Amino acid sequence: MRRVLAKGTDFWHDTVWITDSTPVPCGMSRPTVKRSELAGWANYGYCASHSWFFWGLRLYLVCTPAGMPMLWALADPKLGEREVLAAMLEVDAEPVRERSGLLLISDKGFASKPFEPVSRPRETRWSSWPPR
Repeated sequence: MRRVLAKGTDFWHDTVWITDSTPVPCGMSRPTVKRSELAGWANYGYCASHSWFFWGLRLYLVCTPAGMPMLWALADPKLGEREVLAAMLEVDAEPVRERSGLLLISDKGFASKPFEPVSRPRETRWSSWPPR
């Protein structure tokens, strides 16, 4: 439904995307963790920007500069950011294929030499902030 509505806007055709992730805490106490329905999905993770450990999931967003979400995923926080983003670009490849010369901007946690070949076949340029 989101994609159907988004295709009717000018933001859908934007060739600049910004990606980041944020923790989604699902429980704060040990008893909550033990009895939670999310026990098979959620896990312990660390948020460097907040300097705290959490139990829950990590939300990954790929948005246009105007804030239009293009891709999203909830993932185990123990999974690497690069691997999750690579899977997102692989699984939902249609919006990526539709844009030649796509510029994907991320923080340095997503950028790496091994990740660049994943974006290269899609004619996607990569930029990380702050520059390394």
